[in-house]
Amino acid sequence: MKLGTAQRLPGPARNHGRGQEHGLKVQKAFLHQWLDLGKSLVTIAKENASWPLSTLSHWKTHFQQYGETKAETAAWRSGQHNPTGRRPTKVTAPLLRALKALVHAEPELYLDEIAARLERRFGACRVPSETTLWRTLVGPAIGYTLTIATRRARERNNLERQLHVERLANIADPSMLCFLDETAKDRAAARRRRAWHKRGTDNVIDERFMGKTVRYTMLAAVDLNGFVVPACTCVHRPGPQDEPSHYAMNIDADRFLAWVETDLCPFLGDFSKQQPRSVVVCDNASIHNDPRFAALIEARGAILVYGAAYSPDMNPIE
Repeated sequence: MKLGTAQRLPGPARNHGRGQEHGLKVQKAFLHQWLDLGKSLVTIAKENASWPLSTLSHWKTHFQQYGETKAETAAWRSGQHNPTGRRPTKVTAPLLRALKALVHAEPELYLDEIAARLERRFGACRVPSETTLWRTLVGPAIGYTLTIATRRARERNNLERQLHVERLANIADPSMLCFLDETAKDRAAARRRRAWHKRGTDNVIDERFMGKTVRYTMLAAVDLNGFVVPACTCVHRPGPQDEPSHYAMNIDADRFLAWVETDLCPFLGDFSKQQPRSVVVCDNASIHNDPRFAALIEARGAILVYGAAYSPDMNPIE
């Protein structure tokens, strides 16, 4: 399911045959190698002789445009009503204005979502194919491109951020730094990382960091070499009633302090000796201001440095 969109409910039309199920399995295997393992398309094609490079490129492009595999899109469309009559081949001036306004207001929409919004406004018979919409978006008429977006909070303070950078720059050795954070995502958060933006401009989205329902939380620590794996803990938070959790735990002060004492502190160093992971960097979350937290860190000989508010981009965990 795409983040921020209504779930596509299963039904008789989605009971596709074994061929489609096999295609879905294969395409998800490809996404695992490309997204999760970070392999290039050339490497994947070499390791899987039955997957031509042109096919892999097509699957990649489809995922970037729709946020799901081609097989998933085909399965969903099989249950939709296709209007009769030919689609227009050109984008009219009113449609072009609406398209510009739509991607400007909601840059994270996928191609099929853009088409659906336009169809609701103009009618399906007046909206060109998704291929034509794609060409219009990336063409000279609009000049947009779809890349991975950087999110920033509207509430952040640039002076506070600069002071934080200066504090960290005064640390004698980068290996002394240890970032910690609780990062919470829902199960589809990884899907909507890309956004439309004007070609040649920074792809930055301003958003408000307000509370919302989440399902998975990780308590993590990161040093110069990456995640301190033994100090990282995944917590499965409560979800909807149809997704019962066997590990239904929220991150309150007691849960956080238990993690600090048991999982984090054994890996901290002594600041007076300039040992690795002796400067603990965290944000200003309420549980981080508990005096018991500072006492645990200082008992190990480490020191605490609080980061700038609303600046998750300055924490490598985020």
